Amino acid sequence: MVNNRQTIFGGIAGIIAFLTSIFLFNFPLPMGIIISIGIYFGVFFLTKPTYRIGSVDIDSIANGKEIKDLLDKAGYDLKIIESSGKNAKHKEIKANAEKLHHNGLNILNYLNKNPKKILSARRFLSYYLDTASDIMEKYTEFTNTNLKSKEMEEIYSKTNRALVILNEAFEKQFLKLMQNEFFDIEADINVLEKTLKMDE
Repeated sequence: MVNNRQTIFGGIAGIIAFLTSIFLFNFPLPMGIIISIGIYFGVFFLTKPTYRIGSVDIDSIANGKEIKDLLDKAGYDLKIIESSGKNAKHKEIKANAEKLHHNGLNILNYLNKNPKKILSARRFLSYYLDTASDIMEKYTEFTNTNLKSKEMEEIYSKTNRALVILNEAFEKQFLKLMQNEFFDIEADINVLEKTLKMDE
């Protein structure tokens, strides 16, 4: 869709440049074609959108495209978790899914503010979040069948257990990502304590 927009803008600019150079400035046909092609590519590249993660341009980050794709997929997975959680028919599953969505959203917001940490969260984004989304999607499919059996109850029980495990994994991932901030706070507190002792 983005490339289509660039092509349309480039094409319109190229046609205008061609017509202007031929009919207004009376340039020779080959010159008009060269000018219109140049204008086309110029506009095509100038209208290329800039994608950002937080305030950082993805082109300035190593593996920027891969990082953007990971975040886009993570956002999609979180929407599935949120939607499935809201429509969950089992109280415990609903509560755990809502907690999972909340934890996932916190991590995603943190990563958007700290894009350099995204690759270190690759396992969370590409495995844990994806798994959570798959489990909630399957849970929704099962509940929509309205079947009541021992096997179904066992599936619901396993789903809830999986959500508890995933919530623990999400929390561990968040703590791991924030490790540097913890060290920074400890260092600030140590400096503050030393400064207060010196002032006594």
